[in-house]
Amino acid sequence: MKKLSLGCVALAALITAPAIAADMAVKAPYRAAPPVWSWTGFYIGVNAGGGWDNNDVVETATSSFCNPALGGCGGATLISASALAALPPGFGVKSKGFIGGGQIGYNYQTGLFVWGIEADFDGASIKGSGNAGATVPFGAANTVTVAGSADKKLDFLGTVRGRLGVTPVGPLLLYATGGFAYGHVSSSTTLGESVGGPCFCGPAAGAAGSISTSRTGWAGGAGAEWAFSPALSVRAEWLHYDLGSASYGLSPLTQLNAAGTPFFGITTVSSTSFRGDIVRAGLNWKFGGLGYGGPGYGGRGYGAY
Repeated sequence: MKKLSLGCVALAALITAPAIAADMAVKAPYRAAPPVWSWTGFYIGVNAGGGWDNNDVVETATSSFCNPALGGCGGATLISASALAALPPGFGVKSKGFIGGGQIGYNYQTGLFVWGIEADFDGASIKGSGNAGATVPFGAANTVTVAGSADKKLDFLGTVRGRLGVTPVGPLLLYATGGFAYGHVSSSTTLGESVGGPCFCGPAAGAAGSISTSRTGWAGGAGAEWAFSPALSVRAEWLHYDLGSASYGLSPLTQLNAAGTPFFGITTVSSTSFRGDIVRAGLNWKFGGLGYGGPGYGGRGYGAY
């Protein structure tokens, strides 16, 4: 009898077990959600590249004179007019060179968009020089030659700019940027004048002038940045800067006669613009890493779905 009871219990267990198993909830397997990239946070980095400035140095005569007591104004054509005609109108200064330094900034990401601000400071050696001159006849067999050179240089450039970017894929940031710029620039011009032919009008004359100053303006451009690790990213950037224009006067270019008396002369002013472009590569390190599930993503990170 006892064996019969045990058999019935075992048979009942076999019959009801599948039904009980069917009624039990099946637990969903845990799967990690794909990470969500975030550019939000502070960063610091370094950069290096090259730049160029294609604005010439322009020479302008402001006044001229000749000494009629010495015969300098004889004839229909003034000797000083010949000297003015020989004055180079400008010097083709094509500046180019190295630029490099560092940057610090902050990004805030909302969805696919990244908003940010960045300050940078770069030392520079973007410089160039140009030469020009001409010879003009005067009188029966005389000539007057005016020749010279000019140079200009950008010593450093700093900016404070806003950035607006988009992330077509998490680790790639494409951005436009623009804002305030400042820098130190310099430029100088030298001129020489000589008279040839039977007229002995004294030794060759010279004139010079220069400027060295800090200036402010604006800068704008675009770039692309790629995060190759949670904390490090590389970028390439083009930036146009405009620090305005400046003029500086030269000492008078005065031709003396053999006795040292002024025979004729010219007073000139040089002017140029400090506008150029730079292309540079950079490496940034983000404080705390480029993290996952940052602001603008609803805190999404790892979890079950």
